[in-house]
Order: sequence, then C-alpha cells, then structure tokens
Amino acid sequence: MTTTQPGTLTVFEAHPVAPGMVSLRDELLFQLRDFRITLRQYGIEVLYGPLPHVVADPERVERFFRTAIGRMVQFSRGGSQVVHVEAKPRESGLDLVFTARKSCQEHLLVVGHFPEYSFERTSAVHG
Repeated sequence: MTTTQPGTLTVFEAHPVAPGMVSLRDELLFQLRDFRITLRQYGIEVLYGPLPHVVADPERVERFFRTAIGRMVQFSRGGSQVVHVEAKPRESGLDLVFTARKSCQEHLLVVGHFPEYSFERTSAVHG
C-alpha cells in the first residue's frame, strides 16, 4: 500500500495470493453499506457502472475498497462530492478507477489493477 496526500494517485496491484472469483460490484455494495453513515455525513455520493468479477485474493480486494472509501472521506473534507467508480479494461488486465468530482473538477483518488477479470458470471477470465 502506498500512502499519499489527498488528490494524488495511489495504485494497488491485486496479485492473487489466495485467488478466487470476486465480484467487484458485490464487494463495492457491501463496503458502501458498511460505511453508509460516514458517507452520508461527508456528503459523498457514489455512482458506478458495470463492474466485473476478478481473480484476486478477497481480503486484498476488501482492503482496496476500504482504502478507496478512506480516500473519498479524506478528499471530501470541505464539501460534498460525487465519486465515480469505473472499470476500464486494458491489454494487461482491468483498472478499477475511483474519481471524485468536486467544484467542477475531476480528481483521481485511487486505481486498482486486476490482471484477470470477467464481466460474465462464469470462470472465464481475460488477461
């Protein structure tokens, strides 16, 4: 994990340690439910599109989302914000990108890279 100042980039590599298929959508929703009171207190709205399944260590995926939510809260001090969570397929896998829109400017909060992913509920993966 990399420690950075608000508004700077953090990149996580999710190398499968105890690999399994993990639904990024389900994990995001679980974490948003867990932090719903904090997110509401800071005026954070989270929007997301289709999120795939990835082959990764579920504990590392959970830590990634908790870190991303921490970055949202850290960045939101001083006003509410809308956070977009987007899956961006790349040749080398998939990037999960969290960006915040605040005062008409977009700020990159955190990026997670997953070498193997699938938008299907099967075991077929890309990467």
